[in-house]
Amino acid sequence: MKLQRNVKYPLGKCGLTMMPSYPTKLAV
Repeated sequence: MKLQRNVKYPLGKCGLTMMPSYPTKLAV
């Protein structure tokens, strides 16, 4: 259930791993 929260707020590493679209922007 914590993954759902990360998906909305990709602030954690779990959220980045789930959404390959955010990691590119946060990785910069």
